[in-house]
Amino acid sequence: MKKLFTLVALLTCFMGAKAEKVYEIDYSTYTGFPFYVMGFVPEWEDGIMTDYGSSYLYKTEAEAEEGGLDTSTATPVYTNNNTLYYRWETGGGWHQYFIADDIPTGVGGSYKVKALVRASANVSFNVNMGWGWGSGESTGATVSVPQSDDFVEVEWEYSGIGATRCNLVAQPGGSTVTIEWKSLAVYTADPKLVTTYGEDLVDVEPTMYIRNYGMTAEELKTLAPATPDADGVYTTTDEETAGGDPWETQFWIAGEYPLPAGQKFYVEFDYMADAAGTVGTQAHRATPGDYITWHCIGNVDFTDEWNHFEKEATIEGDMSGWQSIAFNMHLKTNNSYHIKNVVLKEVEVLGEAIVCTVGKSEWTSYFSNEKDVALVDEVTAYGAVYNSETHQVDLIEVEAGQVPYGEAVLINGAAGGYNFEVIGSAAGIDDNDLEAYDIDQNSNGKYYALANGSKGIGFYPVKEGEVIPAGKAFLDLSNVINAPAFVPLAGTTSINEKTIVKNNAEVVYNLAGQRVAQPAKGLYIVNGKKVIK
Repeated sequence: MKKLFTLVALLTCFMGAKAEKVYEIDYSTYTGFPFYVMGFVPEWEDGIMTDYGSSYLYKTEAEAEEGGLDTSTATPVYTNNNTLYYRWETGGGWHQYFIADDIPTGVGGSYKVKALVRASANVSFNVNMGWGWGSGESTGATVSVPQSDDFVEVEWEYSGIGATRCNLVAQPGGSTVTIEWKSLAVYTADPKLVTTYGEDLVDVEPTMYIRNYGMTAEELKTLAPATPDADGVYTTTDEETAGGDPWETQFWIAGEYPLPAGQKFYVEFDYMADAAGTVGTQAHRATPGDYITWHCIGNVDFTDEWNHFEKEATIEGDMSGWQSIAFNMHLKTNNSYHIKNVVLKEVEVLGEAIVCTVGKSEWTSYFSNEKDVALVDEVTAYGAVYNSETHQVDLIEVEAGQVPYGEAVLINGAAGGYNFEVIGSAAGIDDNDLEAYDIDQNSNGKYYALANGSKGIGFYPVKEGEVIPAGKAFLDLSNVINAPAFVPLAGTTSINEKTIVKNNAEVVYNLAGQRVAQPAKGLYIVNGKKVIK
C-alpha cells in the first residue's frame, strides 16, 4: 500500500517522540534589546522586537558626539539594560543583529529554528548560527518571511555545528522592510541525507545567470539561465545611474549540486570589461540571489583586456550549502563585463545515505518520500498488517532488506544510528497497512501510532485533532468497529514463507498477505505453502 504525496521532500525516522527543544525566547519578557549591539538596535513595541530596517541609524551619546551628530534631532531608544541609543532617520545602511544567544548545541549537530514573525513586505535574508567570529565559525540559512498582518511561523535548519554554544544573527542587510519578532525556539533535527564525497574533482556543467541593473526582486525569482553570444561570451550591462549597491548587477556561475563545509570546487574563466573595475564575489545557493555569505573566491580585477582566472577553493563553514559564485558588478556607469570559457569542477559524489535512529525500545517507524534505500544487516524492516481477529499487528519481513520510497515500515534493531544507502530502485511492498505522508496529519481518533507506552511497544490511538508529524507511520483503523485501546505487535512472518514464528497453528493468508478466517475457493498460503481450497 503506497501512500505518497509530493509537497515537500521529508526524509525522516520517527519513534513517536518529537524533536527536542533546546532553546526558547519570548521577546515580550524583555523591555528592550537584550543582546550585544552590533551597530543596529531593534526596538520594542508592545513586547515585540522590531527591526525598522536600514533607513535608521543608531548611535550612543558618545558615538554621536564623536561623529558630530545632533542628539536633539534623534529619538531615544533604550536596550533591556537601559543603555541609551539615539535613532536618526538618515539611513544606516547594511544592518544585522542578534535574535538569540547562548544556545546549547552539540558539535556536528543539526538544528531546526522556528520563529513567530511578520513583515511589512515579502523579505528574504540570511541568518547565521555562529560559534565564533572567525572565518568558518558560522553557518548560514536563508529565511523568507511573507508579508502578513498576522504573525506567521517560519522555520529553517542548520547542520555541521562547530561548538557547544551558538548564537543566531539576522542579516537583513540593506532591506528597509519592517520585521517584527514575537518568539523563537530551537530544536534538535537529525540529519536527513548524508552524502559521501570522493577526493577527486570532476567536471560539472555550470549554469550562468545575469542580472542587469534595474531588475526587480520579483523578476529575479523567475530569472532564466543566460545565453552567450555567438562567440560564447556572457555580458552584463550597467546602465548609467547613480547610487545603488554592487549586487544590483550580478553574474552567477552555478554548479550541479550543493557542497557542505570542508569540500572543494575549482573554477576557471576568461574575463574583461569595457572599463577597469574590481568585482567582489559572494557564495550563493543554486537560485540566483539566494545569498549565503559575503565571500567566495575573492575579488576579481577586471581590465579592458582579456585575462584568465583559475582557483581551487574550499567551502568554509559560513559557506556551507554553496552552489554558485555571485559576481557583484554594479560599480561604474555604462560599463559592461564579459566572461567566457567557464570551467567548473566539484568533488565527486560517491554515494548518499539516509540516517535512521533507533531508540532504546529497539523499534522505530521509517519513511522516505524521495529515496529508495538498502538497509544495513543490523536491522530488519517489516510491513504491518492489522489482524481483525486477534486485534494485533502481524509483522511481514521486507524482502532483500530494501525499502522503496513512499512506503512506511517498522525498523527493529539495537539502539543507535544507521545509514541506509540510497539505491536506484527497490521492489514494492505488497503486505502493508502502514501509512505515512510528507505533511502533518490531524488524527480522527482512530489513527494509531507506534509508541513505547504503558502496555509496551505497539500502536496506540492518537487523540482526535492531535497532529501526527510528517513522516510518522501510522495505522488507520477508521473502518474497525470497537477498535482496541492498544494494538500489540504479533509474531513476524516472511513475505515468501508467510509463517508465523510465534504461532504453530494453521494460519491462512490470501495472496495479498491478509489473514483469512474462513477461506472460500481459491489460492491461499497455508503454513508457508501455496494451497488451493
